[in-house]
Amino acid sequence: MHQEPEPPGAGPARPKRESIWSVSAQWKAIYFPLFTALTILGAGYIIWHGLTHRPPGDIHDAIVAIIQRLAPTIVVSAGASVVATELGRYTAMLSDVLREKTDKWIAKKRKEALDKVRAEVAAEVRAEVAVEVRAEVVAEVRAEGRIEGRAENQAEVRKLLQEWNQRRLDSEARGEPFREPPPFLD
Repeated sequence: MHQEPEPPGAGPARPKRESIWSVSAQWKAIYFPLFTALTILGAGYIIWHGLTHRPPGDIHDAIVAIIQRLAPTIVVSAGASVVATELGRYTAMLSDVLREKTDKWIAKKRKEALDKVRAEVAAEVRAEVAVEVRAEVVAEVRAEGRIEGRAENQAEVRKLLQEWNQRRLDSEARGEPFREPPPFLD
C-alpha cells in the first residue's frame, strides 16, 4: 500500500492515511480485519445462495450470477468497514475531548476548594496574629503606663518633699519648732 506524502508545512497533528480506502494508519489494524471478515461472510453467503437457489440450467450461469453479486458485496464490505472504523475514531476523539473537559472542570473545582481552604486558614492565622499583636501592644501600653505612672508619681513625691522641706526651712528661719513628719512617712 502506498501512503500519501505529507504536504510541506503539515505538522505531526495530521494523521497519516492509507491511500487505498483513506483509513488513518492507526486504525488500519481494525479496518483490514473487519473488511476481510465482512467480505468473507458476504462472499460466502452469495456463493451459498447462488449454488442452492440457482435457476435450473447450466452451472456456468450460476457462477456468472455469483461473480456479478460479489463486486457489490466487496464495495459494501469496504464501505461498512470505513464507517465502523470512522465511528470508532470519532468516538475515541469525542472521549478524549470529554475527558479533557472533565479534567479541566475537576481541576477548577479542586482549585476553588483549595483556594477557599487557604483563605479560611489565612483568616484564622490573621486572627491569631492579631490576638498576639493585641496582647503584645496591651503589655507594652501597660509597661509604658507603669513607667509614665512612676515618673508622675516620682514628680508628685518630689513636689511634696520640696513643699515639706520649704515649710521646715521657713519654720526654722522663724525659730519655731517643726514637728511635721516627711510626707512619705504619713
